[in-house]
Amino acid sequence: MIFDTTFNGGLRLLVESTAATDVAAVGVWYNHGSRDEPVELAGATHIIEHMR
Repeated sequence: MIFDTTFNGGLRLLVESTAATDVAAVGVWYNHGSRDEPVELAGATHIIEHMR
């Protein structure tokens, strides 16, 4: 079974569960990254990616 919902802020949540096991997989997608950067912040996402 797959549950798919999108929250008001645009966050998308997908949950896949299988009745045969007690395991669930959860994926979260959000539109934020280098392709969503304004021109004046180009490259900021890439720099933050390395700051763990």
